[in-house]
Amino acid sequence: MPIKFSRNHDDEYVEIRYIGQISDSELLSAYKSFFGSNDAIPVLNDLTDLSEADLSILSSDAIQELADYIIYSYKRSGITSFKTAIYAPDELEFGLSRMYVTISYETPQHIKIFKDREKAIQWLRQANISTSG
Repeated sequence: MPIKFSRNHDDEYVEIRYIGQISDSELLSAYKSFFGSNDAIPVLNDLTDLSEADLSILSSDAIQELADYIIYSYKRSGITSFKTAIYAPDELEFGLSRMYVTISYETPQHIKIFKDREKAIQWLRQANISTSG
C-alpha cells in the first residue's frame, strides 16, 4: 500500500508515510482502512511524511474528500483538537499541502507544513490534545 500508518510510541504520534504515486482512490481508501482498523488511535497527533510521495495525479476533489472524511471521523469520535505536521520537502507536495490546509479549515486539525522533518517532529512534541466528553 502506498500510504503506510505506524505509531511512534516514543513521541506518541502516528506517522503517515506516502510512498510513490498516490491516486485519488488510494488516498481515501487508505484512510478509511486505517480508521476502520484496531490500529487507529484517533486521539494522537500525526506526522504526514510526503518526502517519498508522488502526488502528481492527485486531484483537488480527492483532497477535499479527505478533509471531509477527517471532519466526519473526528467529530464522530469527539475529538476537538489535534496537530498534523506535514513534512513536504518538495514543491508539488508542499503546494498540495497548502491546498489541504485551506480546504480543511473545518477539521479539528491544527496543521503546519514543514520542509524540515526534525522541525515537524519538534512541533508535534509540543502538542496538547483536547477531547470532549
